[in-house]
Amino acid sequence: TMEPKLVVRLKSDAWLRVSVDGSVVFEGRAPRDAVQEWKPARFVDLRTTEPAALDLSLNGQPVTLGAPAADGQYRVEIP
Repeated sequence: TMEPKLVVRLKSDAWLRVSVDGSVVFEGRAPRDAVQEWKPARFVDLRTTEPAALDLSLNGQPVTLGAPAADGQYRVEIP
């Protein structure tokens, strides 16, 4: 089995904070067309000012962000 790979592409400038398996790996502004790749074992938490700016895929399959948690954080679970 291949290890999970989550790719985040930005459709416009946005501030975001990315946590992989509970550790913050990125926090700051990312420009339009930036691409970030992470290899989570269990989950990725995203917090952003512009959820619509994020285009996510997990192992090449599109990921839809569900509703955020009460604290505004989105979680992507690794199946």
